[in-house]
Amino acid sequence: MDEPGIPALVNGFLGKVLVDDKINGYFLNSDVDGGALGGCVIKQLGALAGCEGVMYDCQSMTEAHAGLKISQQDFDDFVVDFVAALDEHAAKHPNLTDDDKMVAAATVTNTIDKPG
Repeated sequence: MDEPGIPALVNGFLGKVLVDDKINGYFLNSDVDGGALGGCVIKQLGALAGCEGVMYDCQSMTEAHAGLKISQQDFDDFVVDFVAALDEHAAKHPNLTDDDKMVAAATVTNTIDKPG
């Protein structure tokens, strides 16, 4: 995975999340190691995209989100930030197709434990 790819997308995404007052409280606290979080999201997307040599070895989504009391609205806001970051990333990388974007968005919405 090279810097212009998934790492750049994740950095753009986390930048959006950190300034989003609706959900950034989940991330802007002493319990969250931002570097580790970014690394895990990069590994997760890389592994799901089939990037050679990438293996997801971080916590399961159930473990990572245990006890956080994430509401459906919080989840929806998180997805909006991801899709916005993905659109911005795709605008800089014209080789990404709409199908690529749909797969990435579906990956995020299907791999994160939704509130229930």
